[in-house]
Amino acid sequence: MRFLSALAVTGCLLSASPGFAAGEPAIPGIDLPARPAAPRGARALIVGNGTGYRALPLAKAEQDARSMAAALAHLGFAVTVVVNATADRLERALDEFAAALARTGDDGLFYYSGHGVERGGALHLVPIGGSDDGSDDGSDDARAIEARYILHRMAQVRSGVDVLILDTCRTDRATGVADGDRPAVSVPADRRRSLIAYATTSGAAAGEGDRPHSLFTEHLLRSMLARPGAPAWQVLSAAQEAVRQAAGGVQVPEIASTLGDVAWSFGPPARTAADEAPRPP
Repeated sequence: MRFLSALAVTGCLLSASPGFAAGEPAIPGIDLPARPAAPRGARALIVGNGTGYRALPLAKAEQDARSMAAALAHLGFAVTVVVNATADRLERALDEFAAALARTGDDGLFYYSGHGVERGGALHLVPIGGSDDGSDDGSDDARAIEARYILHRMAQVRSGVDVLILDTCRTDRATGVADGDRPAVSVPADRRRSLIAYATTSGAAAGEGDRPHSLFTEHLLRSMLARPGAPAWQVLSAAQEAVRQAAGGVQVPEIASTLGDVAWSFGPPARTAADEAPRPP
């Protein structure tokens, strides 16, 4: 489970440009395609909250985040990584991410690996307890951020595709989640270009697994890098089935899409022999 219990730096913010140069970060146990993609008008904010939790640290969330960042950068995304983020740090990262989306008009992808709590059908992402100045906000659950709030922040600044990938439990731990001072929000009714992938179904836990990454992220990375130019729903469906089989049906990822006929993919289409052939003068 993600509620079972790497990196030493806490609350750090790292940026990565598309297609890391020589010395590109490796993904444990998974090979990157030989050729990195060119920048593609897509931007990702990657969050991994793991060892910073006080009561229930997660061993794999930070590696999940770093590996996802390496994969997406290789596929042409401009990537920002936040590790062990307090609520303050995460709010600032969201502000910067929304500003970048508004400035560029890029498609946006938000990825999260860490603790989550679901209440009344709303999934809340749990930041690391404490403020940036070291003061104590109470439990890790203080000032949790609702996933719909993140989608709203992305959707309101431009008209590109918005993707949320949430590798977290969707159980109710009954530990007093507070959503700060944010008003309740909903995605506009006319929003038709969003895709949300949950690691598990409502009310269920998400597994850590026995590989370098959590169960969902491990299979999503493999599916994403094996078929980067395929429609995203196809990539996610393959990961969904792989997780279902690996977990014996106990964990089944859930996919919610309003993309309609928008053929969005995580990476560029695979190049064919015809693409590689020299063009006539």
